Amino acid sequence: QINRCPWPNEVMALINSEGWPAIYGNHELVVLELGTEHAAPIFNDHKRFADLWWTREHLKPEYLAQIETLPAERRIELEGMPHILLLHGLPDNPFEGFFPTLSNEQIAQKLTAVDTPVVVSGHTHRPLARAVGKQWVFNPGSVGMPYNGDPRAQYMLLDFDGVAWQPIFRQV
Repeated sequence: QINRCPWPNEVMALINSEGWPAIYGNHELVVLELGTEHAAPIFNDHKRFADLWWTREHLKPEYLAQIETLPAERRIELEGMPHILLLHGLPDNPFEGFFPTLSNEQIAQKLTAVDTPVVVSGHTHRPLARAVGKQWVFNPGSVGMPYNGDPRAQYMLLDFDGVAWQPIFRQV
């Protein structure tokens, strides 16, 4: 995420230097739209959304251009392993996510257009590992702004055990 930190250019440089595959999320979309006719009027409040405006003003033009080219989702397909769909929120909506409080039926409804066995989505900033039918939904939590009451940086590793992906949740 490029927002809510004083180093958006350094974040982009690190992503590039490591060759990490990236996607856009709701913050990237909002930063790109600030000051344009596509921006939601609420974001014109510079004081309330100072972090977004600061990020927009300080991001190098080449990084803004790169963010514009990021996809909304990525499929990770490794031979012999269940495929993973990586997205920020819900399919076709980075402003909503999979909350732990949702029922399996509600999650299944949000997955109707998804054909991958594993979905990794992070928008809610709350760790999640849920089997819904033949699919798994994982949320790694949040390194910078967890919303589950634990202030530690949170992330998830996925380990393939020969049959399925196993989430390993970490807090530091």
